[in-house]
Amino acid sequence: MKRVLLITGASSGIGASLVRRFASDYDEIVAAARRVDRMRDAFADLSNVTPARLDVSDPDELTAFARQLVARHGVVPYVVSCAGAWNPKPLLEASNDDLAHGWRIDALAHAILLRELVPAMRDHDFGRFVVFSGSATLVPMGGWSIQYGAIMACNGYTVAAAIENRDRDVKINLTAPGSANTEMYPGSLPPSACHPTVAWLLDVDATGPTGRFFWLGKEIPMFRDPHVPRLQPLRPGQGRDRCGAFDAAGAGRRGRDPGSRGLSRSLGRRSRRRHSPRGRSARVPGRRRNHVIRLAKLRDEVLAGESATER
Repeated sequence: MKRVLLITGASSGIGASLVRRFASDYDEIVAAARRVDRMRDAFADLSNVTPARLDVSDPDELTAFARQLVARHGVVPYVVSCAGAWNPKPLLEASNDDLAHGWRIDALAHAILLRELVPAMRDHDFGRFVVFSGSATLVPMGGWSIQYGAIMACNGYTVAAAIENRDRDVKINLTAPGSANTEMYPGSLPPSACHPTVAWLLDVDATGPTGRFFWLGKEIPMFRDPHVPRLQPLRPGQGRDRCGAFDAAGAGRRGRDPGSRGLSRSLGRRSRRRHSPRGRSARVPGRRRNHVIRLAKLRDEVLAGESATER
């Protein structure tokens, strides 16, 4: 099987950096974006990179593009759906066009690529599909509602597609760029910060994860796995990095996601009380780990621009 890698959003920022990072690892890289002339100039020295014009905000154009790829290659076994949009308008100031544009790029485009490219992966019993989501969507905040709403839908599409295709060696996972410094967002991390995570997701074997979220080398528990009857609470100090993020290598699949039972207790709405030696009542944290607060700290660290290192 020819190692063909599709990267969308490839004309600048993270997408362009991924094209260069993987140019020597794949037989052909299809670099897709609107600014095709810019890509031709940027990748002129890379003979195995094929720039292709693509506007992911146009569902019909994207559908036709994906079908042409399958007709040409038979299967595109590696995909990094990286194109995205950012609009910091508050929800009450967003127009219908703002909402629709954000949805088409950050939700619908990923869903269309999954729908059009995964069937060929199934036929060949192999595929690696990486979708760029957003780490800040784990704990939403005001101001970025247009992007957050669409990306949360993207998360749902991606995880559902992964569950639906567990019967094949097709791995569909989410990742996030972190606070990367690009044309779209003035972050503190270089666009290359996500490279090790994306490379790992593209190279996982048949026993690797699917339908999960990985951010800068760490797995973040987003959804409860329906194939695991009950997720056990993470023991103190086990499988957590300094931000409190979930470490897949250290803790396997253990951990409780924010949507699981007992969230009110983890938020401190309920607590146990005991009497101190002095006879005064003291609040004691419940047994359930507070994933929500830890993820909030993780988000704050990203937005504050603190540096992060890849594991």
